[in-house]
Amino acid sequence: MTDYSRMKEDLNLIRENHIRINLLVCQLKTLRDDGLATAYSGAIDYAKERVQASHDPDGKLINTIEKLNRQIERMEARVIELREDGKYLEGLLEKAPGLSGEIARAYYLGGRGMRYISKATSYSTRQCWRHVDVAINWLVQEVNKNEKNNL
Repeated sequence: MTDYSRMKEDLNLIRENHIRINLLVCQLKTLRDDGLATAYSGAIDYAKERVQASHDPDGKLINTIEKLNRQIERMEARVIELREDGKYLEGLLEKAPGLSGEIARAYYLGGRGMRYISKATSYSTRQCWRHVDVAINWLVQEVNKNEKNNL
């Protein structure tokens, strides 16, 4: 049986993961842009093979680009890992009905602040939090219902 506080903790983890994903995506874009800028500068000779320790500027540039590529691969793997966490709850949250569901999705999945949501909906932050509570209670009922059906 899932309770309200456990559900809220799980949703907060999902929110943190979405914020991390957005940050990683921005960092990936920056890294890719830096790599492309370096490649377009004309300093790379793609005919050369990887040079380990060299005083050759092209060799150093190639090593730097390879380090960037490895960093990009690690970040992409982390994004995939973060997206897998909480996939079930995200799917349920997408189905949450009404304004309560919309506000909860904006907060937990969209990473929006409650003040922003409050201004966008013309509700006070207190009312928005009440809507989030309604959505969390709905999620608890759905999870518990699904657990009963799976038994």
